[in-house]
Formats: sequence, structure tokens, C-alpha cells
Amino acid sequence: MFFILYFTNFSLASGYLNGAIFFAQTITTSLDISGNGEVPLRNATDASDVLVQVYDVLYLVWNLDFIEPIKYCLAPGLSMNSIFAIQYFVALLPLFFVFLIFIYHRCGDRIELSRFCCLNPLKRCYEIINDRWGKFKIYAEIRPEKSLRNVLASCILLAYTRCALNTCYILYPAQLFDASHNNITTVSYFDASTKYGQSTEHLVCVIIAVLVLMIFLLPVPPFLFFCRYRNSSRILYLNIILKSLQHDFKDGSIVDDSEDEEDLDIATELNHNKATVFQHLSMLCVKDSFFVDLRWVSSLYFTMRIAMILAYITTSTFIAQVLIQQVLLCIMVTIILVLQPYKKRVHNQIDGCIFLLIIIINSITLYQYTLSISMENLSLFAFIIQYILVYLPMIWIAVYIIWRVIKLFKLVKRNKSTYQRMDMVTTASREVFTEIPKY
Repeated sequence: MFFILYFTNFSLASGYLNGAIFFAQTITTSLDISGNGEVPLRNATDASDVLVQVYDVLYLVWNLDFIEPIKYCLAPGLSMNSIFAIQYFVALLPLFFVFLIFIYHRCGDRIELSRFCCLNPLKRCYEIINDRWGKFKIYAEIRPEKSLRNVLASCILLAYTRCALNTCYILYPAQLFDASHNNITTVSYFDASTKYGQSTEHLVCVIIAVLVLMIFLLPVPPFLFFCRYRNSSRILYLNIILKSLQHDFKDGSIVDDSEDEEDLDIATELNHNKATVFQHLSMLCVKDSFFVDLRWVSSLYFTMRIAMILAYITTSTFIAQVLIQQVLLCIMVTIILVLQPYKKRVHNQIDGCIFLLIIIINSITLYQYTLSISMENLSLFAFIIQYILVYLPMIWIAVYIIWRVIKLFKLVKRNKSTYQRMDMVTTASREVFTEIPKY
């Protein structure tokens, strides 16, 4: 997947996929159609368990949820807190690919890696990749800076929800009550055998979770909210992160509604020296920063991920969870429809439809839950409609990625033919030049 992102020059944080990835990450975590197990879908159809597992498998990849085999096969004795701690490694593993790509572009031929014995394998890998993919990069018109930016944005997007979910699981305490509703003890959220904060293993997991919370989860939303990317060599790496996540949002340029990606890139280059909110504290600056320059909306997608997970974990009843989530989703739909934060109109339409789709699916789940607590049979028709709606974002993601891959190969084929004709012309001109008699 990361090779596709790199070679096709698109990002999961782009306006085409941003909302769909948000849907994919929440539908298997905080927006489960089974209502966290409180909606008995078997009353609707006996095949409900298999059907739910099918879409779970398809969507779990977007949460980087690959740790289940370790729990059930390789290490059945691990506690849930240890599983969550290992999942941090899985969630942050994509950033390793970003690091390798960065070395490939920055340290290639300008640094003699052979001087360092430990880096000799890296140098050999670089030479092999450069030999095999050098021409392909030319044919595919790959721009290293843009590709690195897109892969980085995708890695942050994929890792954020997984890390936020694991952090809440580890840090949030669960209360155990007796028959008289008296609090007996406090345990870990997913491991009732572990008393909260009273075992070395759990304390280690808590420390890891707090570090991830302070270093990664909490800084991202305010960083995107208050900062804007701009040309400055002093904040090069921060600027890359900002640009990777804010690129498709309006920055106040006059071609915001253009469908031409080249025009958008040119406008971005001319406008990304805009001031941040902190530089000029005036009403005009605040107005320009929040109503004209809408790049701060990118922070809301990360804030929504945390808010949805907190509503899922902290609420005591399913109805309270759904109502809070519906309010949050309605606020997000209002922001998208009123402000139109993306440069391209189609991006606003896609995200508006995605969030409306989540509201509809959540409403059907609430309807089924109401039937359940009323001791009535669940509606098979409602389940079928809900199940079909669940697959729409996945179909859109698959269609878009396939379209980008096809577009890439067409570009490579066209450019390859062009370069071959140019080489033939160059060779022919050299032969003619050598045949001219010299006197």
C-alpha cells in the first residue's frame, strides 16, 4: 500500500479519501453496527456474525489491526494491556517506511554511506532500488518531496486512530460493582483480572500510553489548528507535516474552486507564506485565519477521532454514546456544508456525504437497539440497508485507488514511448553527424 501511495503521488489525507478513511477507522471501533454487542443482530438473520466479520476484516486494515494472531496463536498468555502496548509498535511501524524513503532521497549519493560499516547494507539497497526504479521514477513523473509528504500524511492518519484507541483502553479505569451497586475495585478497561495501577506490567503500559498521548496524540490537533504551512527553511520538517495534512484545504487563494491540480499547486506555492494566528493578534487576522484560510479544519478530523473514541469508552449506556456521536457528526456536517473547507468542490461533497452516511448508519443502529430493548424482533430490511451502506466507502476507496494505479501505468506507458522516440531521434542525429565528411 505504501508503494502505491509513493508511486501514484496521492495521499490518504487527500480530499478524495479523507472522509472515507475516517469512516473506515470508526466503523470497526466506536461505531460498530452491533451497538458494542447490545444489538442482537442474530434476531435479524442467523448469518449476521459472518457478515459482520467480513466487513470487519476489510476495514481493520485501515486501523492497522494486525495483532490478533499474536494474541491467539503466538503468545496466548499475553494480557490485553500487553497486546495494546504491542499494537503501538504496529501503529507506528509505517513511520519506519517514511524514514527509509527520507534516507533514500536525502542520503543517497550526497553522503558516502560506505564510510560507515553499519550502513553498507543500506547503501547496497539504495543502489539496487536506484538501478531498478530510476527510470520508472522518470516515467511516472514522481516528485520526491511530494511523494514523501503524501506517505507521511498517510502514516500519521493510519497511526492516529490506532494509538488513540489503545491509549484510551489502557488509561481509562473500569469500576466493578457488587449486587448492591457498591464499588468493589477499579480494574483495567479490557482486563478485569488486572487491578488498575497495581501491577508492574500495567504501570509500564500506562507509562507508554502517557508518552504516546503527550508526544503524538495531544499535539497534533492544536498544531494543525493554529499553524499553517509556509516557506521557511527554519521549520522545514514541521512545514512538511503541515503541508501533508493541510494541502487540499482552502488557503485563501483565488483559485480555490479550481479542479486543475497544477493551478492548485501554484496557488499553494504563492500563498503558503501566510502568517499563523499567533503572529498578528487582530480581528482582521483572526477573520482571515479562520474564515478565509480554512486549513485549520484539518485539525477537526483528528479531534473527531478522539471525541468519537471518548464517547465510545466513557459513556455508561449505548444510547448516551450514540446521542453524543450524532451531535458531533451533525456539527462536522454543518462545518463542511457551510464553510466548504476544501479547495475542490467535489471534496466537500464527498466528505459531506460520508458524514451523512455515518449519521444514517448510526440512526439505524439506534432503531435496532430500540426494537431490542422493546423485546421485539429486529428488522431484517433495516439490517440489509445498513449492511449495504457500510460497504459504500470501501467501494469508493477501492475504485479510487484502482483509478490512480491505472492512471499511473498509462502515464508511465506514454512517457516511456516519448523517451524512447527521443532516444531514437538522438541516436539517428548522432549517426548522421558521424557520416558527414570532414575536409
